[in-house]
Amino acid sequence: MGSPLFDDLTLHRCDSDSVRRCDAAAELELHDDAHHVRMREILGSIPELDGEGVLRRAARNAFGAALERVLAGITDEGHRVALTEAYYAYLGLGMVWLDTLEQGVVHAPVSHVALAWSHRHPAEPGCVCALVEGFVEAALHAIAGRSAEVRELECAAAGAPRCRFAIAWCEPSELAPRRESSTSRAAPGTPATLVGDVDGLIHLDGRQLAHVPASLYVQALADWLAAAVAHGAPTLAHAIAQLDQVSAPETAPLRLVAG
Repeated sequence: MGSPLFDDLTLHRCDSDSVRRCDAAAELELHDDAHHVRMREILGSIPELDGEGVLRRAARNAFGAALERVLAGITDEGHRVALTEAYYAYLGLGMVWLDTLEQGVVHAPVSHVALAWSHRHPAEPGCVCALVEGFVEAALHAIAGRSAEVRELECAAAGAPRCRFAIAWCEPSELAPRRESSTSRAAPGTPATLVGDVDGLIHLDGRQLAHVPASLYVQALADWLAAAVAHGAPTLAHAIAQLDQVSAPETAPLRLVAG
């Protein structure tokens, strides 16, 4: 199972043409696992605000805008699938297999989102890959031109051998339209290319990093706070109190800016 692109593990990187598309796709931010876990802790700290849904939607918007640029000019569906898988690995998120879409399921044999959570919260297993759900929703729209809801069925953070996601195709009115993000307006550029190892991680200064569109976490936090406002002053005060240490100094994100 899995795209032929990954039959040879040395091809976990995009080829040279694809790298240029990836580099031009977005303003990127590098984060270690502590940053993502902290963000997820914040978004999940007030259950009634549906932090997982907020993160999923923000990821769908940010990755969708990036994938539009990654796949620009590519018409062959098989190539679009393979390039989307390569982009996921290029970002340092791990591996995702999209060759089982027609079966209504997607597998992520390597999910650094799940691994990050299990390393830092081993006593709190569960399905924690809302960010991956958002990426896959964006990928399905980019590849098939159809909207879908993607929900995790099994997670490596809960002891499963791999993360597995169910696909529910939606009617056009069932999902809110994706907002244009700053990612889609970014001018192409030639920043330094950082490519993950065979597991998709980026090694820099003794840290293992992944990079995501810079607008992702900012938008997630903004949407989460907007939901808190709608719930009233006490909930908003509780939400603001969670933001004291979004990034500790030792985990502050590094920036790669296209252009």
